This record gives sequence, C-alpha cells and structure tokens, in this order.
Amino acid sequence: MNHTKEPWRIESAESDDPETQQTCVSVSGEGVVLIGKILRADGERLVACVNGCAGLNPAAYRQVVEKHKANIEGLLQAAAFLDNLKLDMAKHSLETALGNCAEALALAEGQP
Repeated sequence: MNHTKEPWRIESAESDDPETQQTCVSVSGEGVVLIGKILRADGERLVACVNGCAGLNPAAYRQVVEKHKANIEGLLQAAAFLDNLKLDMAKHSLETALGNCAEALALAEGQP
C-alpha cells in the first residue's frame, strides 16, 4: 500500500482548545495535506514515526525485534563458550547471530 512520501512535517499548529491542549495540525508530504484536531505532541510523534520508518518495512518490526532478541541470546552464549574455550561452539553461535542480523536487516528493508 502506498502512502504519502517522506519527509512529513507539521505545517501549522493553532491551539483550538486550551483545556484539552488539542491543536489543529496540518501535516504535509509530497503535496498531500492532512488536517486533523489532535494533540500537538501526537502530531509530532506521528511525523517522527513516519519519517523514522522512511525506507524501512514497518510491517516487519516485530520480526526484526525477535531476531535481535535471538542475537543477544546468541552473543551471550558465544561469550560463555569463549569463557570455557569451547571455540567451535562459540564460532557457531557467532555465525548464527550474524545470520540473524542479516535477516533482521533484510526484513527491515522489505526484502524476503
């Protein structure tokens, strides 16, 4: 699904309601303007998230996080093997962690 290209930015913000701190925010990117009454902080967060995901596959976020958790476990395991001088097992754990890093990067970039 296509979306308005980055970068997004807050074009204007005028306080409508001092009690709720809601703001009329105009967000633009590549000619499309979205206008809505939201908290300015929410508008800033929305823009930051969209711009932060530029070039990435946000649908793969959870998979990327799981790969990184596996990397941490693998690196800790490799360190323990090195402490015990089990070099073959340490090498295998490091190779697995490196493979997970490569897979996580591919997922984040939208590659199969």
